[in-house]
Amino acid sequence: MVAFLDESYDSQPASAGRFFFAMTAVVISSADIDSVRWAYAEQAGNTKWHTTERFQQGRGAGEIEGFVNCLATEADPLLIVLRADSSLAHADLEQARRTCFLKLVEILNEEHDVRLIVYERRRPGYEQDNDEETAKILRKSIEGLSVVDAWSGSEPLLWGPDVLAWTLQRRLRAKEPWFDPFVDIAEIYKHDGTRVTNMRRIGP
Repeated sequence: MVAFLDESYDSQPASAGRFFFAMTAVVISSADIDSVRWAYAEQAGNTKWHTTERFQQGRGAGEIEGFVNCLATEADPLLIVLRADSSLAHADLEQARRTCFLKLVEILNEEHDVRLIVYERRRPGYEQDNDEETAKILRKSIEGLSVVDAWSGSEPLLWGPDVLAWTLQRRLRAKEPWFDPFVDIAEIYKHDGTRVTNMRRIGP
């Protein structure tokens, strides 16, 4: 099993009730990697996909909705969401990212036997250095685990968790129902590993 990871966050002050940080994972059997990659690339129109950009371009109703449906029904992946709760509300984003990253990979390995983690490569310097340090911690603590990064422009399988993360952000920020198709199929956790079981649909 291979997990592809992405993140979403809103850095508004906690006092405004809008701070959150979440990491998402789409878990795919290695036997299905090629077919799912092809499905994602076709869904994206064989061009680089970034959900926020498509939304800003006014392409949500068609293209994003299509990718959501693909992710929720056709590719049949395992979807994992890990969200930082209020106890991390005043933490900086890098601390929140590492906390969520470590716990998410622990859950993926222990509960779903994931042995390969692929996360989106971030900007060179501080961000990449922090992620590589997190990856070193994971490789040292979990025997047989591989953790690698990749550019989202060259790995379509990173677009799945990007879609999942964006839909959660729209739910939490704007109370929009984009995440509704995932409510019953995604496994959702707090950053301490506690399972969230009371999420409800927003739309009809």
